[in-house]
Amino acid sequence: MKKEINMTLPKHINDILKDVSRSLYLSINIFPYPIKSVMGIGYILCRAADTIVDCPDIHNDLKYKTVKLFHNIESAEVRNELSGVMKDSAAKIKNPKEKSLMNGMAEIFDFYAALPKIYRDLVTEIVDGIAHGMEIDILSFPFKDKKSVFALQTEAELEKYCAYIGGVPGIFWAKLYGLALREKNTNMTESFVQTKDAKSIGEGLQITNILKDMAHDLRMGRCYIPQEDLKSVNLSPQLLLEPINKQRLEPIIFKWIGWAINKLDVSEKFLASIPKMEFSMRAAMVWPVFWAMDTLSEIVKGNPLDLLSAPKIKRSKIYSAIMATPPILLSNTAFARGYRFRRETLIVSMFSKNKIKY
Repeated sequence: MKKEINMTLPKHINDILKDVSRSLYLSINIFPYPIKSVMGIGYILCRAADTIVDCPDIHNDLKYKTVKLFHNIESAEVRNELSGVMKDSAAKIKNPKEKSLMNGMAEIFDFYAALPKIYRDLVTEIVDGIAHGMEIDILSFPFKDKKSVFALQTEAELEKYCAYIGGVPGIFWAKLYGLALREKNTNMTESFVQTKDAKSIGEGLQITNILKDMAHDLRMGRCYIPQEDLKSVNLSPQLLLEPINKQRLEPIIFKWIGWAINKLDVSEKFLASIPKMEFSMRAAMVWPVFWAMDTLSEIVKGNPLDLLSAPKIKRSKIYSAIMATPPILLSNTAFARGYRFRRETLIVSMFSKNKIKY
């Protein structure tokens, strides 16, 4: 059996990760090393690129140039250039935690470069995929002023975006998990690594985030709901700034909730592929799926166009899901019951408004 590699994140990088990853840190933190470090550094690099893309005070040309550099982080020259760009951009970042991220990129890149190649290649792969998704953001949403809202054009564009921003991280997770298990058991084959299902779950989580954050994104000039969907209910991106239009948009919201459910439905099969004694691996899949289903329910009940009452699950619900985890870790049936209960409750809630046929 191979000796496990101990690659502990330096404290200052771990502190940055904790500050910028919000609830995701709960999932990352339960992993053993080296998974924790590899997943953490993968997330933090993607979060750095996202911080640049989300900053309204940075010109789109610089955003695009910076994100393009993330495709080539295996180059020391590119890493040095990116570190400089990020440090220069820190002055335009208002969030102090994100400022720390921008100013810490040199040390973060040093940690990435020191990873064993097999792990470094996985991080390179996720950063490259996320960068492709962020290019869609930059090209589709040319920020001009606070009143301009731009939308994706087609369903295919939104699905492609979810594949990059959600699906690629799902594949990264599955590959990293499979690699870690093979490090522990050299007789294990790759047949259990369900990258297709992991991609599907990642896409479901991403569309959930898009629907949850709709009000915030609209006020940043971004409408991920495609123009072709909006036209079908006689709406424009600008009209979505008015919360009163939520009822007219509901059929489209419910349509994409249905898409999310279809993507997340593979989670039962995926969990069953994870050995029951791999507690952290199983928990890291169970929590985001349950939280996503609970969030979708809040979206149905609330108004995703209203910035003051944007749908989100209560922190108490997050921790109750964590507390209920132990039986699920040892029982695929227990997870299936919890998932199906949430699924049926969600569908009934949509049916009750007589807006969709499912």
